[in-house]
Amino acid sequence: MSNILISSVNWLGDAVMSMPALQEYHITHPRNSITMLSKASVAPLWRMHPAVSDVIVLETGSTGSLRAASLIKMGGFERAYIFPNSMRSALVPYLGGVPVRIGFRGHQRAMLLTKVIDASAPPGGSVHQAWEYVRILDLAMAADAVLPAPRVGVTSRQLEEAAAMIGCDANADGLLVALLPGAARGSSKRWPPEHFAQTGRELRKRTGAKLVVLGSHADHEECRSVSDSIGEGVINLCGKTSLEQLAGVLAMCGTVISNDSGGMHLASAVGSRVVAVFGMTDPARTGPLGNGHRVIMRPGVQGSRDIPRESESASECLSAIPPEDVVHAAELILSEC
Repeated sequence: MSNILISSVNWLGDAVMSMPALQEYHITHPRNSITMLSKASVAPLWRMHPAVSDVIVLETGSTGSLRAASLIKMGGFERAYIFPNSMRSALVPYLGGVPVRIGFRGHQRAMLLTKVIDASAPPGGSVHQAWEYVRILDLAMAADAVLPAPRVGVTSRQLEEAAAMIGCDANADGLLVALLPGAARGSSKRWPPEHFAQTGRELRKRTGAKLVVLGSHADHEECRSVSDSIGEGVINLCGKTSLEQLAGVLAMCGTVISNDSGGMHLASAVGSRVVAVFGMTDPARTGPLGNGHRVIMRPGVQGSRDIPRESESASECLSAIPPEDVVHAAELILSEC
């Protein structure tokens, strides 16, 4: 058995997109123990993942780096896979004395790595971001192979807690639909709140579904606007859930309607089917992983990975997507529940 350290990416969505590679590594190396080096924001996510044995939290500042390096030294790790491209993500395993350190070149940190992976995508390979982590982990997978869907474990306690927050029985029949109108990336990824509200009202009228609006504290304005506009039959839990609680609520949903966001990816990881609204970002690169999801995008738009946080063109593309398209996609998913 080998002790393996993986430096986690820092954003929720990126972390979920790294899970298929992690899961494939765990399948092919079942005797290896995997520890994630992770910022506090995504540490709870990794504690829910069945392939992860332990988590070392990387706290802020130089003191946090030195503390993490000290814990790494005590762990006796044989190799470290560096998922982010930052200098710090490679420096801490280096200071921790991990003898083999593998990652992309990035930020003039090549001297901190013992093996540098070519950052350019292999010819004929999938463009989805999830494949970047396959390459770092050096997994023997064909370019046309199907990656496993990301998965985190949701416990019965999480489901019971989520049900109490929503005010329903975790095992009761009935439809629950989540609306996630926020996106940390900015307005270039946000479908208008009024479109979310119209979608919610129409779904409630057609299906009788109970609605829950979810998001972080940063999404307060959008979530309040959506919730107030829908009125009866909706509960607003924006900023009121921990990551574990959010996972529990999403796992109860018949479908989750979301922008291209971390919440979208978390919903896929707990097994919920997603209606994902994309503007000018590219679903081929960052779309929800797994089966049964539906991506809604304006016809003819050429998606890109490099869209600024604030983009008038992206906002126009999103505004042009009619709520009826999203309602229809959600109804198709709900009809199969």
